[in-house]
Amino acid sequence: MMKSCIKIIIWEVVIFMNKKYSLGFVILHYIVIEDTIECINSIINHIDTDNYEIVVVDNASPNNTGNDLLKKYKNYEKVSVILNKENSGFSKGNNIGIEYLLNKSIDFIAVLNNDTYLIQDDFFKVVNEEYSKSNFGVLGPKIYDSSGYNNSNPLDSEEIFTTAQYKSKYRMYQKMLIKKIFKLRNKLNYQSSIKECIDKRLENVTLHGCCLIFSPEYFKYYNGIEELTFMYGEETILKMNCKQNNLIMVYNPKLKIYHKEAVATNIARSYKKEIIQLYRICKAAKAIYIKSKQNYSK
Repeated sequence: MMKSCIKIIIWEVVIFMNKKYSLGFVILHYIVIEDTIECINSIINHIDTDNYEIVVVDNASPNNTGNDLLKKYKNYEKVSVILNKENSGFSKGNNIGIEYLLNKSIDFIAVLNNDTYLIQDDFFKVVNEEYSKSNFGVLGPKIYDSSGYNNSNPLDSEEIFTTAQYKSKYRMYQKMLIKKIFKLRNKLNYQSSIKECIDKRLENVTLHGCCLIFSPEYFKYYNGIEELTFMYGEETILKMNCKQNNLIMVYNPKLKIYHKEAVATNIARSYKKEIIQLYRICKAAKAIYIKSKQNYSK
């Protein structure tokens, strides 16, 4: 009896070690079709597994480029295009793609901005190696920009701010929004402060949303990204949820992507669009503050 149990355990370990995981990519498309096509091509040209799938979610692009993508990739076995009826924002838009891939039993799901590109030929190998080492919940890469530097990942250290600090940030954005509406002098820096390039692996850090790889561990608890915000703030809420369920967030510089940065959000920026952008940042700050209150009250 004991020998048969040992054989079963050994066999299960062998199956686990030799499991061929699948990898899915969700690309949220909005307006800029050239970047989305380049993103898709970078995956096709660089990915180091045949067991992959790409789903593009068009977030109701007003220039009809979603339909253009649908026509272009209709005969591609590895590429699917979903046309969203409305612009659902970052979390909800990506969740449409995540749900599609989960229904096809995809193991790992990488959520990519459409202005990011794979630049290495061992992308999935690094993902597999990291998972076998840490059983991570969410994984983030080293991010290169046009200057050749990485100063956007990770976004911060292990620290999670207090509820009072999140409330203070929310109040600050409220005041900035009011000033902007009434055209008072107001300078807003949307970017985080420039950091030195980080070349060491780190755990439990906030990862940049332009590339997030979700593992089977993450999907034991969540079916996607929590839909508390339209745009901005998703990374902070994701970190809160991972911390709450003891899911490890890993920054691994062996994993690499290129990021053009904010192409879709920078198109034809006007005063009205700046108001909308600041309003969304304000709503995100409020959602983070409320989420923080809920977490600390448990």
